[in-house]
This record gives sequence, structure tokens and C-alpha cells, in this order.
Amino acid sequence: MRRAVWAALALIAAAPCQAAPPPKTDAQLWSEVDLTIPASQAVSANFLAVSRYGATLPNPTLAGGGGMLDWRLGGWVLAAGDLAVDAREAGSGKSLGVNVPLAAVSYGWTIGGLALSERARFENLLGVPGDPWRLRNRVLAEHKISGLGVLRSVFASDEVFYDLGRDQWSRNRAQLGVGLTLARQVAFDIYYMRQDDRFSRPGGLNIAGLTLKLEVK
Repeated sequence: MRRAVWAALALIAAAPCQAAPPPKTDAQLWSEVDLTIPASQAVSANFLAVSRYGATLPNPTLAGGGGMLDWRLGGWVLAAGDLAVDAREAGSGKSLGVNVPLAAVSYGWTIGGLALSERARFENLLGVPGDPWRLRNRVLAEHKISGLGVLRSVFASDEVFYDLGRDQWSRNRAQLGVGLTLARQVAFDIYYMRQDDRFSRPGGLNIAGLTLKLEVK
């Protein structure tokens, strides 16, 4: 009997120390800086830095950066690059270093005043258990605006993720935003994004995002 009492007291004392399960949803702030350096009319180098912060999670939830090369062939764009990020596990806050080699192909066209593009991107998450591969397919629509000061465009996109290891569609990102031009080589994208994921926790994210775009000529 005495042993049972001590065991019960030990469980009660340990309960507050156990990691709380991650929430089902979270509000987050995503920021990104993109730097484009054209090498020619067809080839450009792109460098980026990203950080993400959650309302109820250990922060930053993700931080890192990397670079890519783009090669334009008419309406087609071929890209290859590598990213290195530090991600945090939602429940414990443990950091996980992930290296992401990637390749992408996209095609763009215009209908009236609407610019459309579709991008397929393959990436390998090295450092995540199992080093999974995934396919991301994004459709983007953007309408250019003139005569409204710094406001240059409104845009919307939807991106779906296919997890090759699980052989399942795993994630969806829907985005709506505006583009602002502050100077000839300085622009901002401000957007709202909704992410829904079948396997990650939190599975639902409401995201406010800001991307600074710089171009060196």
C-alpha cells in the first residue's frame, strides 16, 4: 500500500514536467528576404533567408537560408539549389538541422491582364527521419496594378505537397496577398496563408507573411 501511495505521488509530481502535446492550430509570422543577382538575361542567382515564429510554439519555429540558380528558356524556368534550416519540434522545442537539396521547373503565361504560372518542385529533407522526398506543385495567379502608388499587384496561389515516402498528399497551402514596390530594386510581398497538414502538428496554421525582394543589377 505504501509503495502504491509513493508511486501515485511521484506521478502527480512528474505530470507538470511532462511536455505538453502540440496544439492543433497556431498563428504564425513568416518573414523572408530574397536577393536576386542576374548573371545574364537568362541566368540569375537567388539567395534567401527565412524565419518563422509561432504564437504557442518554441521560437523561432524555423530559421535558415540558402541559394538557387534560375535558367529562363522562354516561358520556362529551370531552378536548382540547396537550403539549410534549423526547425524546432513543436512539443519539445528540440532543434533539428535539415538540409534541403531541390530542383524545380515552372512555366508562365498571360491571359488578359492575369499572369499565371505553375511550378513543380522536388526536394529531399536530409536530416528528417527517413530523409523523405516530396513533390510540391504550386499554381500562382497575379494581376498587375498601376496608378495606385506603391501597390503593384494582387496575387493568389495554392500549393499541394505529395509525400513520396508515405505515397500520400500531405499538405496544402493557400495564399492571398499584395505586392508593393518601394523603389526600382526594392519590393515587398505581404500575404495571408492557410496551411493544412495531415501529419504535422500543429496541422492548421494561420500565417501572416512578409517577403522583402531585392535585386542587384
